[in-house]
Amino acid sequence: MAAGRQEWLQLTVEVPLDPALPICDPHHHFWNRPGEEYLLGELLYDVHSGHNIVSTVFIECREMWRRYGPEELKPIGETEFVEGVVSPSRKHGGTAVAAGIVGFADLTLGRRGSPRA
Repeated sequence: MAAGRQEWLQLTVEVPLDPALPICDPHHHFWNRPGEEYLLGELLYDVHSGHNIVSTVFIECREMWRRYGPEELKPIGETEFVEGVVSPSRKHGGTAVAAGIVGFADLTLGRRGSPRA
């Protein structure tokens, strides 16, 4: 973890009110950009901060879309990226990482690409 990020995080430390309470973190992203990375290691550091985070939900953030292929399938690249980050088991310690994934689909495309179109 970058030293600057660690210093920033230490400015606010939350003391868990009920460390045994099971919590689902309902919103996180993964980034892999030059100078800006938030992947599994960073997430695990955050979720193992004293709270009992038992699962997380990844929310789309337009990261790692497919560069080629049909327009309607490009967002699938992000889900493939997340699957690669969390590994097949998804279980990391007591936390099911990305137990849910909220992806993106451009509904303005209508039935284009649908087998029934």
